[in-house]
Amino acid sequence: MRDRLEDWEGYLAPYFGKIRLLGEIPLSGLECDQIGQLIHALLAEYDQTRASQLLEENYPRTFAVYLVAMGVHHYREGGEGGYWTSIEEATGMQNPHQLKWGPRFLRILKANGLREFAGVKGNTFVMPILAHGGIPARSLPDFFRYIVLPSIKRPQLAAAPASEVITELIDLTTTQPFVDKPARRYLALTGAIGADFLERARVMARAYLDTQDLPEADEAGLPPYVVEAFRHFVEDEPEVQTG
Repeated sequence: MRDRLEDWEGYLAPYFGKIRLLGEIPLSGLECDQIGQLIHALLAEYDQTRASQLLEENYPRTFAVYLVAMGVHHYREGGEGGYWTSIEEATGMQNPHQLKWGPRFLRILKANGLREFAGVKGNTFVMPILAHGGIPARSLPDFFRYIVLPSIKRPQLAAAPASEVITELIDLTTTQPFVDKPARRYLALTGAIGADFLERARVMARAYLDTQDLPEADEAGLPPYVVEAFRHFVEDEPEVQTG
């Protein structure tokens, strides 16, 4: 059991140095909520400014992973405001953006040698948080339906590398209205990382169409929530199973 922020920090620390993105660390929605509750409890002991300092100084990995996991599991549309509102509701921290949670996150990335996504279009702080998480869980069904499956079923795309698929599909008027902005933004703005994510998803989907079975998350090289989301997707979309 990880009942304290100290426990989470010890658990998460070994992942750092082995990952490219914080979203590669497996963290379920329930575990994300548990960390949020611990941050909420921290506010019962300290004022918001001191609690924010402690999160950065004493529990930096937990803090950074939590911010990314919130983007994955609880992202809501509305850009910067929507993201920070979800943080406020989960932790009880008022105006976390004014308490410099965004700059704190970037400092933690820099201290751990992780990509800061400097120069990438989008909000200076929310964009790197979302980019480290990949495609939010709620955006995955449309990502599978309008990007992944067409890219392996259409003959002109099936043999194309993922980078070309992104260029071909992401801005199509027949695709854009149906794929959530976070998914489009992630694929379009993260370069080789987004292309690698898409290619792994294509390999997973091909394996399913060929065998009616899904690889484990570590075998697929994808976060567990992505593989689980695809499992639910194919169960809800019987026509997918016909290939």
